[in-house]
Amino acid sequence: MTGMHIKLSRILKCILFFYLMVPIGCGQENLRCSDSCCGETFEQEFTKIESLTVDVGKIKVDKNSSNEQNNFVYSKSDDFKFAAIKIAVIELENLSFSHMNKFNFSFIQSAYACSPPEPEPDQKLTSIRITSDKTIFRDSKTFNSGQDLSELFEVVEISNEFNRPIEDFIIDQNEHTFLFGSYESSLILKLNQQIHIPQNELSIEINFDDNSQYVLTTNNFKIKDTIRKTV
Repeated sequence: MTGMHIKLSRILKCILFFYLMVPIGCGQENLRCSDSCCGETFEQEFTKIESLTVDVGKIKVDKNSSNEQNNFVYSKSDDFKFAAIKIAVIELENLSFSHMNKFNFSFIQSAYACSPPEPEPDQKLTSIRITSDKTIFRDSKTFNSGQDLSELFEVVEISNEFNRPIEDFIIDQNEHTFLFGSYESSLILKLNQQIHIPQNELSIEINFDDNSQYVLTTNNFKIKDTIRKTV
């Protein structure tokens, strides 16, 4: 009888090991689990940007690493090649959907805890509009107060020296919302050409596909005029 008990105990241990180790899907596409084997399922939760912050600084190239890297520092510059504006996500609102407990499996499986997946950003950029409260001149072109200046700016790539147009960044962010939507994610802007920007109030309007709009202003972004005037 003792030998029979030992055999049953071993069989039960094997069954328990099988249930805990074999991956089992959650079974529904709209439900996600952070564990591959679970007795609970959770609807994915999403985040929404609660607030943004804007800082004026400059780009500093780090040449000590094996690859050149652009870093944003908070000391200012009036040189268009280095002057930059950093917009960062500093607060998120968690949009929670109903938490669903589904005990579809045996008591052994449901005893295996399933943690909810991390909330994900869901907002997609639709436009970034930059304006000045003063008239700005570029060669023979005039940008009046309130006119969109976004064509004069580009998005800084931290990992390499090749920056990209704002439109390209918006396309990438739509595919990977964490680029600008997750906590502490940021967007760094700089001029793509020499242009004199006097002391002014610069306004940056950021729009998302859920009709959210964020407007940030700064009066610290000033670019010197390098064109020498001759008499």
